[in-house]
Amino acid sequence: MGEAIDDVHTPWTAALAAPAAPYPYLRTGHLGCPPLPEGVGTAVDLSSCSLEEEVRRGLDLVVLGADAGHGHAGRGEGLSPVVRDLLITCEGEGIPTVLRIEEPEHLEGPLAAVVSHSVTTRSDLHSAMLRRWGVDRALLMEPVVDPRETLLERLGDPEAAAAERITARRELIGTRSPAAQASRLLGHLGVPVEADPLVTALIVSRRAENLDRTLENLKRQDHPRMEALLVIDPLHEERAQEALTRWDVPVRLIRATPRSTVADRLNIGIDQAAGRHVAVIEETALYGAGHITDLLQAVRHSGADLVGRASWFVKADDGEVRIRAPKLQRTFDEPPALGTLMMRTETARRIGFSRRAAKPGPAIAERTLNAGGTIFAIHAHDVLMLRRGQSLDELSEADLHAASSPSSAPPSTSEGLTSRPA
Repeated sequence: MGEAIDDVHTPWTAALAAPAAPYPYLRTGHLGCPPLPEGVGTAVDLSSCSLEEEVRRGLDLVVLGADAGHGHAGRGEGLSPVVRDLLITCEGEGIPTVLRIEEPEHLEGPLAAVVSHSVTTRSDLHSAMLRRWGVDRALLMEPVVDPRETLLERLGDPEAAAAERITARRELIGTRSPAAQASRLLGHLGVPVEADPLVTALIVSRRAENLDRTLENLKRQDHPRMEALLVIDPLHEERAQEALTRWDVPVRLIRATPRSTVADRLNIGIDQAAGRHVAVIEETALYGAGHITDLLQAVRHSGADLVGRASWFVKADDGEVRIRAPKLQRTFDEPPALGTLMMRTETARRIGFSRRAAKPGPAIAERTLNAGGTIFAIHAHDVLMLRRGQSLDELSEADLHAASSPSSAPPSTSEGLTSRPA
């Protein structure tokens, strides 16, 4: 845990832990059409392989083009023997079949009468499919987007850091990335869907004085799966326990050793984290609903090993809520603030926080860069931090609203916070 890293690259730093590919286990067959879902798992072209062998290896679903049913039989002569055998095999093995419809005449083809589910990328055809077969059999699949290209669009352009663009990117990645479209299709077919990743929220609380506000921050998040974890100095354990009795969501409380530093407690939290990712939550900051979601999208799609915010909102002396250091939004290799950090847990365990560093945030950023890693600072929205001399009592929900990007997702309920992964 927190092994030492020299200023030169160690052997493992040539490639820091890569994010897991979505649906790595998924195997989908396709015949007479491009594969679905796009960009995930393994696509198997059934026109050039043995069906028996591929079934033995495992197929999760089979997608058929509307013209695949004709084969050598020709139009108007029913299903080809190849397609007929394929459908019989899938029926016997319990493999879902999907008909891909892209032209109006496909609604009248022989496969439309026998394949259980249909999918299209055209909204006009989807309307006709709904009228004919109902919502249980017809699904509209929007074209997928490249999540990395979407996340990193127009870097350096101030307009791309506007709240509306942030929300648009969040929605595109959340609904039209390959993983999102795969989940939509698999859910439609009744196939088990990959769960949203569990994020462990490492709560930085020096004296357990603002844990009620921390609870509000966690419950405000729209990411559905979070674990709350607080590592506390023994001097403040009693106060923390008293505050946590008022929490209506699960939280893990771990007592640190006496005289531990903030970095020590973060390292303990990383070691004990159940989540695939860890995020640092400051007791003395306010976070909007999209905070965890945007960090998670960044750490999964930017290619960076450490993500956070080098720019955030503050409340100025005149009462206005403004962005601090706006030019540092959406930039690479700028050290983020401690209370905005997120890393993959595996990477965080390899690097760790420098226990005696005066500023743990910049220190772990430096260690990440020295290890051959990359840092990405996202936009400033959804974080309102204190200026020197301010207290949380001076910040209101209206101030946080001014700092937040619009969110179309409902905030998490207590069901979204867990003490262990589901």
